[in-house]
Amino acid sequence: MTELKGSNDLLQKAHSLCADGQALDALKLCLPKAEAGDIACARLVGWIYCTGGTSVEKSPQEAKHWLTLASDNGDPLATYLLGTVLIEDGDTQAAIERFHRAGEQGVSAGLYQLGKLYDVGSGVEKDKERAYDFYRRSASMGHVFARRQVARMLIEGHRGVVGWFIGVPMLTAAIVWGAYTAVTDPYGERTYD
Repeated sequence: MTELKGSNDLLQKAHSLCADGQALDALKLCLPKAEAGDIACARLVGWIYCTGGTSVEKSPQEAKHWLTLASDNGDPLATYLLGTVLIEDGDTQAAIERFHRAGEQGVSAGLYQLGKLYDVGSGVEKDKERAYDFYRRSASMGHVFARRQVARMLIEGHRGVVGWFIGVPMLTAAIVWGAYTAVTDPYGERTYD
């Protein structure tokens, strides 16, 4: 699979259609390119099936199909999205592998999801130190919710009393960063929860 010439314009149009609630039109636009081997279009088709909407029925099987194609051909964001579909499907171990791979490829949301899993012990043994490490690594990449989680853990005493004094201003900064990111990059992976 490759990214076909001209797909950037097509993807921008498809993203605009999705933002306007016209996921079916976006799907019709991208599906032929995805079938022809365009990785970015395969990711978008997978995302549309993953999220569903008013005009497209949610389909975990179709989402897995398209996201696996894109992920296995090197698309790190598709790797992350596939992990979210696998979590919803109850396949936590496969999701953890995808989140790890996405994080290694620079997707902060993958590391954040790993932090969440270890924080609450969902599908893995609860481990606050590992959760903190994943949150911290994701936060260092600019992930909005990871910054909040690092601050929360520090305020709750994760690093002792000193952590509280670090966590309070960090939480304030996380809120400001979140507001800024919501305005400047509302659909970016740094805002995925």
